Amino acid sequence: MPKLGTVTCRNQVLNAVENRYRQVMADQYVTRFVDGLLDQLLVSFSAISLVGPRAAGKTTTAVRRAGTVLRLDRRNVRSAVDADPGT
Repeated sequence: MPKLGTVTCRNQVLNAVENRYRQVMADQYVTRFVDGLLDQLLVSFSAISLVGPRAAGKTTTAVRRAGTVLRLDRRNVRSAVDADPGT
Protein backbone atom coordinates (compact mmCIF):
# COMPACT_ATOMS: atom_id res chain seq x y z
CA MET A 1 0.00 0.00 0.00
CA PRO A 2 1.45 3.41 -0.92
CA LYS A 3 2.30 5.72 1.92
CA LEU A 4 0.08 8.80 1.95
CA GLY A 5 1.07 12.15 3.39
CA THR A 6 -0.67 13.62 6.41
CA VAL A 7 -2.44 16.24 4.31
CA THR A 8 -3.79 13.65 1.86
CA CYS A 9 -5.11 11.44 4.67
CA ARG A 10 -6.60 14.41 6.49
CA ASN A 11 -8.40 15.63 3.37
CA GLN A 12 -9.79 12.17 2.63
CA VAL A 13 -11.15 11.81 6.18
CA LEU A 14 -12.70 15.27 6.21
CA ASN A 15 -14.26 14.94 2.75
CA ALA A 16 -15.81 11.57 3.58
CA VAL A 17 -17.38 12.85 6.80
CA GLU A 18 -18.67 16.10 5.30
CA ASN A 19 -20.11 14.57 2.12
CA ARG A 20 -22.00 11.87 3.99
CA TYR A 21 -23.62 14.42 6.28
CA ARG A 22 -24.62 16.72 3.40
CA GLN A 23 -26.43 13.89 1.66
CA VAL A 24 -28.42 12.89 4.74
CA MET A 25 -29.48 16.38 5.85
CA ALA A 26 -30.06 18.14 2.52
CA ASP A 27 -33.87 17.91 2.52
CA GLN A 28 -34.59 18.04 6.25
CA TYR A 29 -33.48 21.56 7.19
CA VAL A 30 -35.62 23.63 9.55
CA THR A 31 -34.99 27.39 9.34
CA ARG A 32 -33.36 28.77 12.49
CA PHE A 33 -33.59 32.19 14.11
CA VAL A 34 -29.81 32.61 13.76
CA ASP A 35 -29.67 31.96 9.99
CA GLY A 36 -29.74 35.63 8.95
CA LEU A 37 -27.09 36.59 11.50
CA LEU A 38 -24.80 33.80 10.32
CA ASP A 39 -25.15 34.94 6.72
CA GLN A 40 -24.08 38.45 7.76
CA LEU A 41 -21.15 37.21 9.87
CA LEU A 42 -19.82 34.96 7.12
CA VAL A 43 -19.31 38.02 4.92
CA SER A 44 -16.71 39.31 7.41
CA PHE A 45 -15.34 36.17 9.06
CA SER A 46 -13.83 33.08 7.46
CA ALA A 47 -14.56 30.86 10.48
CA ILE A 48 -17.41 30.73 12.95
CA SER A 49 -17.87 28.43 15.94
CA LEU A 50 -21.41 27.36 16.78
CA VAL A 51 -22.02 26.42 20.40
CA GLY A 52 -25.30 25.25 21.88
CA PRO A 53 -27.26 22.38 23.36
CA ARG A 54 -27.21 18.92 21.87
CA ALA A 55 -29.54 18.31 18.91
CA ALA A 56 -30.28 22.03 18.40
CA GLY A 57 -29.19 21.95 14.74
CA LYS A 58 -25.68 23.42 14.98
CA THR A 59 -24.07 21.03 12.52
CA THR A 60 -27.00 21.07 10.12
CA THR A 61 -26.98 24.88 10.11
CA ALA A 62 -23.21 24.97 9.54
CA VAL A 63 -23.29 22.42 6.73
CA ARG A 64 -25.84 24.45 4.78
CA ARG A 65 -23.52 27.48 4.71
CA ALA A 66 -19.95 26.29 4.92
CA GLY A 67 -17.53 25.07 2.32
CA THR A 68 -15.94 22.90 5.01
CA VAL A 69 -17.23 21.70 8.36
CA LEU A 70 -14.74 20.18 10.80
CA ARG A 71 -16.49 17.95 13.32
CA LEU A 72 -13.92 18.06 16.11
CA ASP A 73 -16.15 15.86 18.27
CA ARG A 74 -15.29 12.97 15.92
CA ARG A 75 -12.05 11.25 16.87
CA ASN A 76 -10.78 10.67 13.32
CA VAL A 77 -11.31 14.31 12.34
CA ARG A 78 -9.76 15.61 15.56
CA SER A 79 -6.70 13.37 15.06
CA ALA A 80 -6.25 14.59 11.48
CA VAL A 81 -6.42 18.23 12.57
CA ASP A 82 -4.10 17.63 15.54
CA ALA A 83 -1.57 15.93 13.27
CA ASP A 84 -1.33 18.94 10.95
CA PRO A 85 -3.31 21.97 12.17
CA GLY A 86 -1.80 24.34 9.61
CA THR A 87 -3.39 22.81 6.50
